[in-house]
Amino acid sequence: MKKSLILILVTIALLAVGFYLNSPKNDNRNTSKSGNIKWVDSPDLQVGPIRRESFSDEQVDQIREIHKIMGKYDGQTLEKWVDDFRRDMNPDREIAIWQSMAKAMSDVEKRSGHNDVKNKESYKIVLMSSMAPYEQAKDHMMINGIPEDEIISIYKLFSRYYSATAQQGDAPEPASPAR
Repeated sequence: MKKSLILILVTIALLAVGFYLNSPKNDNRNTSKSGNIKWVDSPDLQVGPIRRESFSDEQVDQIREIHKIMGKYDGQTLEKWVDDFRRDMNPDREIAIWQSMAKAMSDVEKRSGHNDVKNKESYKIVLMSSMAPYEQAKDHMMINGIPEDEIISIYKLFSRYYSATAQQGDAPEPASPAR
């Protein structure tokens, strides 16, 4: 049951970021005209078309490094990860987001003493932190055994890594951490 929930969350994360990158005005990721996050049921999401046939060796290496950390939580093969990135309009930006998520998750693993149960829950938080501000996401999270202050800390961790990445190149704004 938990593995399927994680798989659903990963699929939602990949599709949500893909939809964001495909939107004509993607500077307000996942927001409606009113500025609120749009929540979509996973059955309503559709996988986008293949937009890129291949990646450079550097991009494949980056995806491989992301998969080493993140792939153990979603159960997807490296080939599936590469295929998912092939569907993005701007895979370099998507890779940058996932690299920040992987760095945050690596830190979480070290902090938790590599506690598998806690890390699986933390993985969901890292995914959500890349998609929506905490205040708008907290009611949609199904997190067990992690207190709110730790959830906020994970949000801030991702935001810190992503902000550093965004300063280096063209990247969308990260979801805002809780204040």
